Amino acid sequence: MKTNTYFNSKIILLAISLLLCFTTVNAQGLEETTIIYDTSISNNCQLDAKTLFVQLIRDYNLQQDTKKGVVLRTSTCGAGRIANIKTATLPKAQSSFLGGSSISERKKALGLFLAKAKAHIDALAAQPCDERETNLYRTIVYLSKRYSPDASSKCLIIYSDMAESSSVFNTATPAYINNPEALLKDYERIIASFKNDAPYPNLKGVAIVIINPMNNDFLLYQSRFWEKFFLTECGASSVQIRTAL
Repeated sequence: MKTNTYFNSKIILLAISLLLCFTTVNAQGLEETTIIYDTSISNNCQLDAKTLFVQLIRDYNLQQDTKKGVVLRTSTCGAGRIANIKTATLPKAQSSFLGGSSISERKKALGLFLAKAKAHIDALAAQPCDERETNLYRTIVYLSKRYSPDASSKCLIIYSDMAESSSVFNTATPAYINNPEALLKDYERIIASFKNDAPYPNLKGVAIVIINPMNNDFLLYQSRFWEKFFLTECGASSVQIRTAL
């Protein structure tokens, strides 16, 4: 059952106040976060909108780096070949916080970003898991092209059982479900199928977090397969596998 949590305007205003209560100005950076939510029937990961929103805002650390830019992209992953992306952007601040007008402008920019980010995360969590395919590989390839080469920090969060089930390759078959170790034994053959469909995604410098229930061996080996792929073939800086954010 999907989470359908909504924050009122007072919480948004409180978040803005907390973010603006420090005036420390560090070097401006650009942080980019992409969230993929698997909406296929096989996926039983639950996206908690409230927890995700609060954790992201905390991780952006805007209290200490008040001029940084933030880009948050969200997308579902199901039968569609092209990801449906929603974007919330906090531009880099261009002027000093010493002037009242710049504080006012920054407060407005923060408010717009927080409201849009919350709305996009809520919409993502409300999506039904009813897709019969999982075009995970194509979704990651498509979204990987959106990262800016100038970003100082890049993150990819994937809520999925990680079972590719498409015309690219199908790992959700009895051969792998009953013998999940074969996913690693067939690693070279599987990634060759990926490359035949599209060049490997460029994830250089991207920190990846996989949210996966990990409650059976099939899910365990799926995660191990993708961890190896992201690090070895795609250049990801790190891969973490968690059962919750």
